[in-house]
Amino acid sequence: MNRTKDIGQALPLVASMLGDKLGVKVRTRACDTACTDGDTIYIPPLPMDGEEEMLGLVNGYIDHEAAHIRFTDFQAVKAANLSPTGFFIWNAIEDWRIEHELVKRYPGCRRHFDWLIRHMFMEQEKEKDGEMPSFPVLNYILLTLRSWDVPDLVTQCDEYAAVISGLWGSLKEDLDAILGDIPDHCRSTHDSISFTHRILHLLEQKSKEGQSAQNHNESAQHSDSKDNASRRNLEAAQTSADNHQTDPPSTQSSTISNSIPVIPDSDKLQGENLLKQCLEATADELPENLDEKLSAQLTANANTTNVMRLAVVSPTQTTPLPDALLKETQATSRAMGMKLQALLQAQTLKRNTPGRRGRIDGHHLYRLSTANPRIFLQPNHVEDTDTAVHLLLDSSASMSSDMELATAACYAVATALTRIPGINVGITTFPGQQTADSLPTIFPLKRHGERLRPMSVQASGSTPLAEAMCWVATQMVPLKEKRKLILLITDGEPDDYILATQTIRKLRASNFEIGGIGIQSSVLGNLLPVSSEMITSLTELAPALYRVLHKQLVIRR
Repeated sequence: MNRTKDIGQALPLVASMLGDKLGVKVRTRACDTACTDGDTIYIPPLPMDGEEEMLGLVNGYIDHEAAHIRFTDFQAVKAANLSPTGFFIWNAIEDWRIEHELVKRYPGCRRHFDWLIRHMFMEQEKEKDGEMPSFPVLNYILLTLRSWDVPDLVTQCDEYAAVISGLWGSLKEDLDAILGDIPDHCRSTHDSISFTHRILHLLEQKSKEGQSAQNHNESAQHSDSKDNASRRNLEAAQTSADNHQTDPPSTQSSTISNSIPVIPDSDKLQGENLLKQCLEATADELPENLDEKLSAQLTANANTTNVMRLAVVSPTQTTPLPDALLKETQATSRAMGMKLQALLQAQTLKRNTPGRRGRIDGHHLYRLSTANPRIFLQPNHVEDTDTAVHLLLDSSASMSSDMELATAACYAVATALTRIPGINVGITTFPGQQTADSLPTIFPLKRHGERLRPMSVQASGSTPLAEAMCWVATQMVPLKEKRKLILLITDGEPDDYILATQTIRKLRASNFEIGGIGIQSSVLGNLLPVSSEMITSLTELAPALYRVLHKQLVIRR
């Protein structure tokens, strides 16, 4: 089973494995921005070691965007031509829907989503100053949908509900009636768009009602003001006629001030305009949706040192091995296979020995006459081979003169190993052809479970050792074999020595065994001081690989 716990918190491995599991492409993007284009998920370069928060963000982001890729009809959204407010409401509804669709197929994603909801809507809210957002209706819709999965959000929903009820009366109940239909009737992107239009229509109605009421109040106030002015003029004229004098300026001013009508409560005036502002708001004025929040936080947390870009599969030029070299490698593989198989058979052979319990051995019943109870057969259980071996071959430009012999030696070793029951072999070369975005590349010559085909590859490019090891690890984690061994074959220093060191340490902590052969180079001796050898010519490669395999498969059992 594909389990991220098998590789701990190695973030690049987690990201790549999640993409493979969910059936989507995950790529590293040099601009350090997390996003998706509807086909591929792009993430910033990730550090090898990730804290729990960063691991949760990676899990949640890839799961969430994978759900969009698999279940959102982007053409329907484009055709709907929603306003910024409409898009915000649609996105909130669609996020809830697609996550539930993904959980139906991958129940383990529920844990990722619940952590993400708590982190984004609860823990981060504690860091704010408690000020009520400008558009409480939108936040109420968003949090209500999320509270169905995480009931701890109900308290925040109640706070927004109180504001909405105070400003717009029955709007909350009308919203709840629409939202309550979503779980049973929202089955597609078109349904999400339909619910969005229902909510927008409701908000527009409330906005028009508020505007009509405001206009009516303004008209009434204007009429009252005119009546009051006429009455004041009449009273002033009468007073002037009776007293033949005018009031002091201060007395006259006080009379006018006391006669001005009372201004409506400022909160009610704000509420009358708030819905209109909400409906006409631009994207920059609206709150961030979950995708934007998550992308921003993942991008911010990923800006660290010693980050890794995920390797991608890229084709490379291959040629068949010459017949003479092929015959030589076949002879070498037969001799090597016989040696390894004899050694492994001695280690894995199950022998029965006499014991005091087990199955009765009729050949030893005579021992009863001498009161010897050892008449049973007791099996000696020895661990089976059960090992996945992956040969990782450097095909950088420095290997160009030796590439044919190197691939032939790998073919000989792989052929010998495939003849041994319980060993599953794969071969990968790195790098492959350069991509347009200059990502690290690899090319699988033989995937685990596939048929072995003898071929040579063209050498070119640099030495992305760390990225290649990560890719191989993601392919090996789902394998059923208990032991997983990676054998490196390289003639130079990796592109990033520190990152390669961290990768080896992380893989070993995740129960990978790593060995290597350095061709006229002592670099692997520094990276793998115990489990590597250095050779000076390609003719020594096959015997050296045999010795490393002997150490890993036999001596360390």
